[in-house]
Amino acid sequence: MLTQWKRSGEFGFLCEVSSVPLRQTLRHLQAGFANFFAKRAKYPTCKCRKKSRASAEYTRSAFHWRDGELTPAKMDAPLAPVEQAVGVDAGITVPATLSTGEKIVNPRHERRDRRELAKAQRALSRKEKGSNNRAKARLKVAKVYARIADRRRDHLHKVTTRLVRENQVIAVEDLTVRTMVRHHSLARAISDPAWRLRMWECACGAVHDRDLNAARNVLAAGLAES
Repeated sequence: MLTQWKRSGEFGFLCEVSSVPLRQTLRHLQAGFANFFAKRAKYPTCKCRKKSRASAEYTRSAFHWRDGELTPAKMDAPLAPVEQAVGVDAGITVPATLSTGEKIVNPRHERRDRRELAKAQRALSRKEKGSNNRAKARLKVAKVYARIADRRRDHLHKVTTRLVRENQVIAVEDLTVRTMVRHHSLARAISDPAWRLRMWECACGAVHDRDLNAARNVLAAGLAES
């Protein structure tokens, strides 16, 4: 039906954007009805425009991430940093959801806080132990730490709240990352070029995305346990 809509005059504008967000929307709709008929959720309803932000979901093969800039498919130029709804230093989550009117933790605020924190810590190190000035400097360092923690906590609450509101089912894989990093055999596997292969083409012509397949497996396991 999506192909027919694109060929029609009424919905011809669908050809102007990448087909990936359109297919992802249909997949979410299918999952909503599947959960409804399986009695895991209520009947799917349309989102309220006043309460929901316009968003588009891209799989890993539908955007490029290079030098801290994200370029979705069918776009000639990367998004402006303020429009990026993904981590700047932490990497890309798959799939990536780009939302309008929503900002990440502003990297400029992060850099400013870090500079202020470093300045406060240097001032603290120069104060004489046991003096009133050292107590004041220690309080200033604590205030900067608290502001950074509050900003990150606020961002985390907003992201998790939006995810819960926009999705009927959320499946999460529980991994002990610290143990994985310390595992010597895993470290050797990471150095293997074959392990770093993220996409491959089957003999039948189908193209597989490793991260997307992993996400599907996590979702299937989560639905089986629910």
